[in-house]
Amino acid sequence: SDEEIKSEIATRHPYKSWLANTQLILEDLKPVEPRALRRDVSLLDRQQAFGFTQEDTKLLMSPMATTGQEAVGSMGTDTPISAMSDRSKLLYTYFKQNFA
Repeated sequence: SDEEIKSEIATRHPYKSWLANTQLILEDLKPVEPRALRRDVSLLDRQQAFGFTQEDTKLLMSPMATTGQEAVGSMGTDTPISAMSDRSKLLYTYFKQNFA
């Protein structure tokens, strides 16, 4: 039954103790002083570090900044999968969510 399967999977490993031993509560963390903004890193380098492309900036961010409205477009992509690319990609681009 469904309950038996869930119970079997839940008891395979000590998930509850793992969570108790590794979970961080944000309120328990000590406050840190903000770091000074680095001036030796270009805007383009920052954008690339966070996964923004020139297409994102031109077609999405710029229109939002000027009109205040989110860009509307299709949900598809014609970019090749990261594993087949000649260029280095950010780790998260190797994973894709499939919707039912």
